[in-house]
Amino acid sequence: MWRATVLTLFPAMFPGSLGQSLAGDALARGLWSLEARDIREHGLGRHRQVDDRPAGGGAGMVLRVDVLAEALDAATPEGDARPRLVMSPRGMPLSQALVRRWAAGPGVTIVCGRFEGFDERLFAARGLTEVSVGDYVLSGGEPGALVLLDACVRLLPGVMGAAESEHEESFENGLLEYPHYTRPRDFEGRSIPEVLLSGDHRKIAAWRLRQSQELTRQRRPDLLVSPIKEVSPMATRDVPPFAAPFTCTEWGDRTLTVRRQPEDHWWRFGVAEKNGRLQLVHEAHGAGPGGAAATEPMALDAYDFATLEARDRGWVD
Repeated sequence: MWRATVLTLFPAMFPGSLGQSLAGDALARGLWSLEARDIREHGLGRHRQVDDRPAGGGAGMVLRVDVLAEALDAATPEGDARPRLVMSPRGMPLSQALVRRWAAGPGVTIVCGRFEGFDERLFAARGLTEVSVGDYVLSGGEPGALVLLDACVRLLPGVMGAAESEHEESFENGLLEYPHYTRPRDFEGRSIPEVLLSGDHRKIAAWRLRQSQELTRQRRPDLLVSPIKEVSPMATRDVPPFAAPFTCTEWGDRTLTVRRQPEDHWWRFGVAEKNGRLQLVHEAHGAGPGGAAATEPMALDAYDFATLEARDRGWVD
């Protein structure tokens, strides 16, 4: 069973939304467990004090390292292999890749802070990993913990009804998810795209891929920049139908030229490094055998085909 333990000053905030819908049903069926432990049980003195004034002065209060360490030790005895996480706006961004890693493990232990945060010595003393759910500050770590747990639980075996749906969602393939439609066919002058009503699954798949790519370029271009990665060129690839008119005619020194027949338009792309990451960059375009004639700006499909070629050669992830 996948186990989640949350250390918090407000245990009544759990399970909260996790007690509803898919996560709640899975909790009731015993597919995962959730334990919310009150940090204040390890507080000091008659008033169960958990915080103190910051060393060096300043506003607010800081959670004590001795109190938190004792709470963690009680919640995670020796041999507990679960990662110890702490919700913090300065932590590493929560991503689908991290969610998949944690969902595949035995569970997680999450510490939720309040006030000005934690005594810094806690992180090294108890091996905590700081995780952030966004570039903003909340009143406590509990909402972030609910987000992290929801993202993990939905990936556990038996939780989601349609297992294949998780692979088509945003961030699963490095892209934002394509738009969805359902009945009625027409609504206030807006119709479902005809391709989705065609019954041609190949065309529908190509349309969805293009929509995902375009939405990602518009809203999250940072997702299109892949990290440097040494990989062997793939022996085969699944070329989408939109790529059929294109051929890769030249390549070398991390540049490649894509041509479209029969117009003989061409686009040249290079792989540029920025902040330790690689991305495909449109360098030039033209038409005709000499390539000197003007042509249309970079076509979306040409970029898509060039990306496939670059991936095959191990230039981008």
